[in-house]
Amino acid sequence: EFVGKDEHGTSIYIHGNDALQSVEGLSGVKGSLAGSLVIWNNTNLVSLHGLEAMECTGKSGYGHSIYIHGNDALHSLEGLAGVTGSLPGSLVIWDNDRLE
Repeated sequence: EFVGKDEHGTSIYIHGNDALQSVEGLSGVKGSLAGSLVIWNNTNLVSLHGLEAMECTGKSGYGHSIYIHGNDALHSLEGLAGVTGSLPGSLVIWDNDRLE
């Protein structure tokens, strides 16, 4: 499935969803994203499982391809195991306190 991007160059933006524990509902996202993947300040998000079929991303207007920040309960990036293609922008992963 092709996912487009918004005016900021972002394809998937998940922010400030305190009750969100999983992104498994996005398992239909396959292949390439036209823009970036942003997962930011979702305090109870434990896993990125559901994104395994995503292979590569584009780049946001901020220069990021993947930006994962401030997800306090996130303990694994295994859901991104399918990312094997190019990332034209930066990979930013910071301030995810439980990330192993």
